[in-house]
Amino acid sequence: MDDIKTESKKYGASDSNYFKFEKAGTYKIRILNKPKVIATHFFGKGNPSVVCVGMDEGCVHHKETDKKPSIKLATYVIDRDDENKIKMAELPLSISYSVNDLQEDSDFAFSEFPMPYDVKVKYDPDNDDPKMIYRLQPSPKHEPVTDEEQVALDEAMKKMTPESYVEAKKKRQKEKSNPAAKVEYPKDDINPDDIPF
Repeated sequence: MDDIKTESKKYGASDSNYFKFEKAGTYKIRILNKPKVIATHFFGKGNPSVVCVGMDEGCVHHKETDKKPSIKLATYVIDRDDENKIKMAELPLSISYSVNDLQEDSDFAFSEFPMPYDVKVKYDPDNDDPKMIYRLQPSPKHEPVTDEEQVALDEAMKKMTPESYVEAKKKRQKEKSNPAAKVEYPKDDINPDDIPF
């Protein structure tokens, strides 16, 4: 987390706009958008991870000997434990599976985002069973986001959508992989340097 804070200060961005499971405990959030897939290659403890730019985009980490990338889902959430702030999050795929399970339950099914209720996510990074690291529990209280929350989400979406967030991270990775081929960013697009992780 210290690296994220250092990088965000370097670029003048605030890591408080990004949600992350930092330590074991229960987190209460509301998922606000249909998530966008982001893949990352991991190479073991102490080695930097690499954002996957996609096989069709020339990602070099898709050889037969390489591990498959880890999938996360980029979306905005309301962080109920931090003054109801709207934050970009990279949620693990297991949370998506849990949300899909809720869709099969008539008490919790929903047809559009934002979700009509909050969820509690119990994060246990030391659990030996990967399926038990993130456990999701829906709130029985169904209520729409407030007008204030919707305005904050609309403002955040004007600056950066989940799609532009993922594309910016991929562009930044391409630039890191091939510094000679510097990517030009459209003026109205998100600058990948503004993303602290």
